[in-house]
Amino acid sequence: MNAQSVIAHPDAKVENLTQTMIRSIFLMRTTEWEDGTQIVVMTLEASETLHIAFCKNVLGLFPYQLQQIWDRIIFTGTGQAPHYATSADELKKLVATTPGAIGYIDREDTDGTVRVVYVED
Repeated sequence: MNAQSVIAHPDAKVENLTQTMIRSIFLMRTTEWEDGTQIVVMTLEASETLHIAFCKNVLGLFPYQLQQIWDRIIFTGTGQAPHYATSADELKKLVATTPGAIGYIDREDTDGTVRVVYVED
């Protein structure tokens, strides 16, 4: 498994984010980009190898922990569920075509259709 890259819609005005900020976005605590655009979180199913690696390596969580947080947000009505893709290719296409979107793919799969967001420590 290669390293994961955080990706955003090509028009996103973001080049790098701290790991804390990425966690905040994927935990649905930060819901807008600095320019006011709504953040749309894109993800794969919890059982996908890429999702598991992203959760552990980038978010510092197990997939079930992230799912519990999302379930609580949805159940209490304090937030929306992320958008699920059925494959890494679909996730990349969704991020590329959805303004405000953020997601992740294998680093080797990055291309000009999405903006790579560099993770700062």
